[in-house]
Amino acid sequence: MTAADRSTDPVAVYEDNAAALADLYESVPAEVVHSVLADLIPRGPGVALDIGAGSGRDAAWLASFDYDVVATEPAAANYDVASSTVLRRNSPECATIRDFGRGRVVSRSCT
Repeated sequence: MTAADRSTDPVAVYEDNAAALADLYESVPAEVVHSVLADLIPRGPGVALDIGAGSGRDAAWLASFDYDVVATEPAAANYDVASSTVLRRNSPECATIRDFGRGRVVSRSCT
């Protein structure tokens, strides 16, 4: 893929800028981003799907509601960032990260 092609491919852009974008996303807590929705989300147990999980911020937040979260992320660099975010925000015995193919994360909360 040429540099010009990479600049117009969304997955490539996320791959090339994963750390900077993760820092940006993590600078605003999910509780703030989704404050108008938080009261509408029933508490788990349950299952949630986070498509385009990015830094894993929202997947970790959903796991705090006692959801099993399946978070898909097509950019492999973001998959690594999301895995560490989910593990950092959930105790190791309550979070499992499994690779079901390129860029899929599963986290479980035990709140």
